[in-house]
Amino acid sequence: GPVKRKGRAGSYVVPSDHVPEVALEAQPPEPVGTAVVRVRHGRGHTLRRNAVRTTELDERWAEIEVPYQRGTTERDVVALGTHAVAVAPPELVAGVRSALQAVADAHDHGDRQGVTHE
Repeated sequence: GPVKRKGRAGSYVVPSDHVPEVALEAQPPEPVGTAVVRVRHGRGHTLRRNAVRTTELDERWAEIEVPYQRGTTERDVVALGTHAVAVAPPELVAGVRSALQAVADAHDHGDRQGVTHE
């Protein structure tokens, strides 16, 4: 809504260590559409609380629609590991796949460091 004045000018002192850019960067991005994610029952509460629709698929899985926020939605899906599957949009699916592949590669590389096989 529109900005309204409240109080008199100078009635609030801005803290000397306040950095507006940091405060703005900490805010989640605006949704750019809808994401579809399959989540196991009993998991994904961070995603579920923002769901605009939930469809029960079977006794183990539900499909939810949530506002898609680039970066944030990928992070939430990746954090669930095998308990979530990104379905749409393609950008979300690619982002989740890329992040999970990077984790797998890091662990695979780490397992091979300093190990010799005879």
